[in-house]
Formats: sequence, C-alpha cells, structure tokens
Amino acid sequence: MQGHEARCPKGRSFADLVKYHERTCPQDSCCENETNGDTGRRRHLGARHAVERYRSARRLWRTYESGYLENAKVVLEVAETAYRVGGASLLEFLDAERTYAATQTDYVDTVFAVRVGLIALEKAVGRDLTRSEPRSTRPSG
Repeated sequence: MQGHEARCPKGRSFADLVKYHERTCPQDSCCENETNGDTGRRRHLGARHAVERYRSARRLWRTYESGYLENAKVVLEVAETAYRVGGASLLEFLDAERTYAATQTDYVDTVFAVRVGLIALEKAVGRDLTRSEPRSTRPSG
C-alpha cells in the first residue's frame, strides 16, 4: 500500500501527524503516483480538508471553553437578579434565558463538530487520534 495513509507515522500525537502531513504533502498532487493516481490525490485532498475542518471546529470549541460559556451564565444571572429587584422586565429576563440556552446548544454543536472532524481525520489517515480530544459533551454551568 503506497498511499498517504501508509506513510503516516504511527504512534505520534495529532499535532505531529498534522505537521507530518503538511511537510510531506505540500501540494495537491503530492500523493499522486503510478499506483494510486486519482485515488491518492482524492485521499490527500480529503485529509487536507479534514484537517482544515477539524482545526476550525477546534478553534471555536476553545473559544467556548476559554470563558464564553461562563460569561453567558453571568449575563443570565445578572438579568435574573435585575428582574427580581425590578430593574428588568420579564421579557428581558426571558431573552437572557433564551440567549443562554442558545449558547449552550451552540457549544454542544461545536463539540459535536470537533468529534465529527476528528472522525473524518481518523478515516483520512487510517488511525485513532481520540486521546487528545475534548471528552465532555455537556455544557459547563
């Protein structure tokens, strides 16, 4: 087997694997040769797209984890307190609740996208990469 997945180093971290892929496959046609032709190119492009999708989802996941969820919860708590003391209307409080629920839903969708991206990447490179990924699918708070 001479395709890209046969050349990927075994037992390396995800970051090492991505760097290896980018170093050994700098062009779209890098995996093309006499034995795998268009299949090798499709495999390479699939791996490259999987890496891009995964990185994008991972960046968004980190944004949520770095305080975005906690900030949304604080805003809800402030709106609730304001409502209780008469400083905000019921509509304003309910809007804050809706926004918080939407933020939690978006977070769960982001964790799902990270996992889907990781699975696509695993398929592209032919090995398990799950050890370093987010395990929680529950929103914090």
